[in-house]
Amino acid sequence: MSKYTVNAGEKFDLTVDQDLCRIVAKCLKSKYSQYIKAIVLMGSYGRGEGTAFQGEQGLQPFNDYDLVVVGLSMNEWKRRKIQKDFHRLEAELGDEIGITVDLFLHTENSLKRADASLMNYEMKYGHKVVYGDQAILDLMPEYTTVDLSEATRLLLNRGKLLLDISTSLSSGGIDQADQLKFKKFLNKIVLAMGDAALMASGFRGIYYKDKLSEIEKIRGFQNCSWLIEEYQSAVAFKFIGDADLLPKDIESYYEELNEKFLQFYYDFESIRLKKDVHEYSHYFDVMCHKNKQSSWRKSLRHLYLNFRGFGFSNFEDLNWCKKHPRERLFTIFPLLIKQKLSFKECVLVSRVQGCDQNQEKCQQKFYQLREMYL
Repeated sequence: MSKYTVNAGEKFDLTVDQDLCRIVAKCLKSKYSQYIKAIVLMGSYGRGEGTAFQGEQGLQPFNDYDLVVVGLSMNEWKRRKIQKDFHRLEAELGDEIGITVDLFLHTENSLKRADASLMNYEMKYGHKVVYGDQAILDLMPEYTTVDLSEATRLLLNRGKLLLDISTSLSSGGIDQADQLKFKKFLNKIVLAMGDAALMASGFRGIYYKDKLSEIEKIRGFQNCSWLIEEYQSAVAFKFIGDADLLPKDIESYYEELNEKFLQFYYDFESIRLKKDVHEYSHYFDVMCHKNKQSSWRKSLRHLYLNFRGFGFSNFEDLNWCKKHPRERLFTIFPLLIKQKLSFKECVLVSRVQGCDQNQEKCQQKFYQLREMYL
């Protein structure tokens, strides 16, 4: 029986245990250790479905270590100050362990009001407390469902990897040392597409062992057979960690996936919005004029977030300032993953994002806004 993977065994578990001990020890030696109530492992290893990669030196951790540090109740200014210090720890730990470490600071008060995001849903129902109060996440609300817009959010966070790969390919290709990293990116994109399709079909389970069979029931997408096969292969890699299950040729698979992803994005958004938005002009129009009844508090927050992200240019189109800024990112992303934008498309993207009318600038602005709002 494995603790962090489906079947890698106790020896691999010991490796992960040792890594987590180093992470916890580093957090508890930090200057803000007195605020820490618990440390929670989430993500693949937290669910017990992490990848044990079959490398030259035996089984090795492959997924990032995603951890939530739960602190005492504090105001947002204090939380951000401590989070900055944890970002420093992330870099140090990543260098020491050889795996990316993410430390996100939640607090007792922020857990109590945590919204029904996909991340919070998966954290609540699929985690391991590696330090402190084992029942700490009981502070979170009970979630019965997750809005489909969370799947669009997932698609953008993973679809952004297509931009990373495109940038590397256009600047001279991918070094041998980075081959595995970019194959991992391609796998993550396929998993996100399958997860979104499952959510569109009404499935809300978080475990891939259940998703493997459920994916065969998806309908309403142009490339269902292709997606089912690729998704099951991507899940098999998660469980087995055999590099032979990853794409062989990054460039050719990227070109295929980029095309399939764009088709899937329009299919999915048509389901989510309950309107046929396969033509970009129609999608833009629906997103721009889509209005959802919100409380005055939420409307005021949206206004503030738009002003913070876009300044006075935000008020040029009042339709956008009434929405959460991520709605803008949902809207322009299908254009960003195109190989080349027309002048008219650059103008449209720059207007929505508030940046120069240049494809490179539009992409850089997207990266910046993604960090803030996705």
